[in-house]
Amino acid sequence: DTKIKVDVKVAAEVASTGAWGDFSSSAKLEGNMKIEVTGSLGTKVIEIASGSTASEVQAAINAVKVHTGVSASVQSDQLTLASAGYGSREFVSVNVLEGGDLTGGGTITHHERVYGKDGTVLINGQSVTTDGLNVYYNSAGISFGFSMNATALNKANGTGTVSFTIDHNRGGATFQLGT
Repeated sequence: DTKIKVDVKVAAEVASTGAWGDFSSSAKLEGNMKIEVTGSLGTKVIEIASGSTASEVQAAINAVKVHTGVSASVQSDQLTLASAGYGSREFVSVNVLEGGDLTGGGTITHHERVYGKDGTVLINGQSVTTDGLNVYYNSAGISFGFSMNATALNKANGTGTVSFTIDHNRGGATFQLGT
């Protein structure tokens, strides 16, 4: 038989996330706030005006996402930060440089660096190496790699199982030549 059935089980989330602020529905910034947002792409200092709501803070953080690799979302009065990428090389961090007090209920906290995790992936019951969404397998003379789909992974809350078949007689050889 030239085909091998492969069962892949993803057993851990691979994005870095962290709650940063609890805003009641009526909460607003009391005074101006200056924050430093850092992610795997870089750091930006953001100034947010007095009276801003959670959704306005979210918009300010998302406006610099391309420079920081950090996005913000608000759900159930919780402002959460997440890395745009996946794996242990990704992180989020927020430092409140000035201000940060809320009126109308809620808190904003200093956020130490929170790192993502590489996925815990099992192929046919064997733990394999991952780097973010990339999976590498090498066992029993078979070697392959693939990338997980972030959208599908997020819909499964970071976990799930998929099966596929590999035709190992259709492989090739990789050579590395050097002097």
